[in-house]
Amino acid sequence: MTQFLKVKTAADVLAMLHGIRSLPAEPVSLASACGRTLASDISAAEPVPHFGRATMDGYAVCARDTFGA
Repeated sequence: MTQFLKVKTAADVLAMLHGIRSLPAEPVSLASACGRTLASDISAAEPVPHFGRATMDGYAVCARDTFGA
């Protein structure tokens, strides 16, 4: 039980992470893909919309992060 409550150092955590291996990629149907992670990036053939739109969309921020700005 005492091992469960022991705080790990950053070096211990990094050593544990280096031991984790990725699963191999596998093709699945779109219906079966829900809740899964892509093995590689997917890009659209054309940008949608075809113009920069960030000035209209805006950005979300936490109010406490803008205090005094």
